[in-house]
Amino acid sequence: MPSDFTITIDGTQMREALEGDSLKAVIKGFVRGASKVSADHIAGEAKARLERQLSGASTGATVKGIVVKPDRSGWGYLVDAGNVAQPMLDRWLEKGTKTMRARPFFWESATLERSAHVGRVQTAIQAALSQYGLAEGQD
Repeated sequence: MPSDFTITIDGTQMREALEGDSLKAVIKGFVRGASKVSADHIAGEAKARLERQLSGASTGATVKGIVVKPDRSGWGYLVDAGNVAQPMLDRWLEKGTKTMRARPFFWESATLERSAHVGRVQTAIQAALSQYGLAEGQD
């Protein structure tokens, strides 16, 4: 019984597959999906943190203003926190002012999700490479 094996790879074809637009498009789709999950988690956590910190007199507009949007590159999503009536309110809440203590909600939520997001993206890239393969006939 033989105890060795040989793998033959066309380096040019593999390089073209790795650098080509089709592989980028496949990876982009997987990364975009992973980013959506992370963005949804960050937004949900930020909303929950802010709701716990605000008083009963709050209108809830800033909490409603925490939304997930696709980014311009098409690779992922971003989490936006805003308030149309008072555009700087989310920043004042996050950092505090001279007369108001900080009520951090946004960056704390993003920090909590950081390692999970990195793992999701790594898994997404691996899944894309596994599904796509490196070149025709090299599954």
